[in-house]
Amino acid sequence: MCLMDMSIISTALFTISVDFKSYRQTIWAALAYILADLGCAVFFTRLADVFGRKQMLLASFSFFTVFSLACGFSQTVEQLIVFRTLQGIGGTGLYSLTMVISPEISPPKYLHHVVSAIGATVAVAGVMGPVLGGVITGNTTWRWIFWLNVPIGTIAIAVLYFVWPGTANVTDVVDVPSFRRLDFLGAILSAISSIGFVYCIEQVGTKEYTWSHPVIIGLTALSSVSLLSFLSWEYFISHHAKISTWILPQLPMRIIFHRPMGLAILSTLLVGYVQFTAIFSIPLRAQIVDLNTPVRSGLRLLPLVASTACGSLVGGGSSAKKNLTFYTMSIGTALVIVGSGLLSTLPADGHQVTAQYGYEVLLGFGLGMTISTATFMNSLEVDFIDHAVSQGTVAQCRILGGAVGIAMSTVVMNNHIQTALTGLLSPQALSNLYISPFDIVEYGVEVELAFRATYISAFAQDMRIAMYVACAAFICALCAWQKNPPTVAERSAALELAVREHQESKREKSSSKLQVNNECA
Repeated sequence: MCLMDMSIISTALFTISVDFKSYRQTIWAALAYILADLGCAVFFTRLADVFGRKQMLLASFSFFTVFSLACGFSQTVEQLIVFRTLQGIGGTGLYSLTMVISPEISPPKYLHHVVSAIGATVAVAGVMGPVLGGVITGNTTWRWIFWLNVPIGTIAIAVLYFVWPGTANVTDVVDVPSFRRLDFLGAILSAISSIGFVYCIEQVGTKEYTWSHPVIIGLTALSSVSLLSFLSWEYFISHHAKISTWILPQLPMRIIFHRPMGLAILSTLLVGYVQFTAIFSIPLRAQIVDLNTPVRSGLRLLPLVASTACGSLVGGGSSAKKNLTFYTMSIGTALVIVGSGLLSTLPADGHQVTAQYGYEVLLGFGLGMTISTATFMNSLEVDFIDHAVSQGTVAQCRILGGAVGIAMSTVVMNNHIQTALTGLLSPQALSNLYISPFDIVEYGVEVELAFRATYISAFAQDMRIAMYVACAAFICALCAWQKNPPTVAERSAALELAVREHQESKREKSSSKLQVNNECA
């Protein structure tokens, strides 16, 4: 649900903007959810370390469900933006905590199945969002996009509350940290840097501002300073034993400096860029170039959906006995390069070609393999104490890469529009097209044909950029090679030992405390 809601609104934006008579503001209903995701993903996993997995998952479900209902009842676009932001806060908890909890509660022998299922769900949900959004919008009111979450969320809350034992502790390898040990400064700096950076690209992309505008210069500077401050702060508290006993780092540097995992996180960021660019650009091309309805344009993604699910199963299942994550990550990113590169070669005359579906299959299979492999690597490579925050980092990096990908697609498209149509349209008409490309039908056949040709070239450039980004992800995958990577069996044995040692430590502390109390009495 939470992942579909990130993209489900994309095919309904035009309909919503007609109801509220403002596309320029309505687009923020989509961006608000993503920005909330960027700001909260890792922090939610830290809260789960403090308050417990079940409690935080229930809170996330409740937040998501209540504000989904509120989104559906919004009477103004401002209300919708506020409720979407709050819905996004709940959604990021569902996304990041599910990635944390599922591998933790899985018996080691079934870990590869669980990881495959997670990868398939993440990949398919993101692609199915526009499809489902188009179907709902085409057959009923757009409000059902949000109301649909209410019965599903209510059932999930009830099942989670009554089925999950309240005393269950799936991570009994470390003591539960106190709330005051959370890294609030790190969380704030991380949110400012990621949200500010994406906001700047999006605003420049829609031609609201230029890069030389004081607002963009100020936000870019603030984001850069926040990023440098965040990394410096995390390095400082991670490398000072005394400080780290007071504050739990938002991003422990040992995760980043562990070469295979650090490179897997970077690869996830880059592949997220390609994934969201494809999800955003392919349906938009179908609507603008091929004049498809929202439903049909969403259905164009079905080959990507099916192949992504299959790739996730292969990516997780390949390492059931022997750790083959290096090979699945390398092959997966190579397929992403090939798939995105081939999509950039679609005919310039706009004619639909059956080969496009084959290109989507290659791209989707590669995406699925890399998504599930990154999740699997986190379960094998990271210290148990860092498992939750590391999974949250993987989740946040995927969304961050995707948000940058969507924003850059907007930049590319509007730059092409500006170059090709400046002499054909007034500045005000161009400004409207930057925000809502579907308004092109209002300007006559000649302009519409020129615009379609413009978007064909913009799409090709989008896919070429995605291919270059995938090449960087492939290099990251190659650099993550290990001579003797940990296996599932070794991880299982290490977990059993860690749990046993932690239980013995707790018994010793309890005995010592009891002895002191007896002496005092």
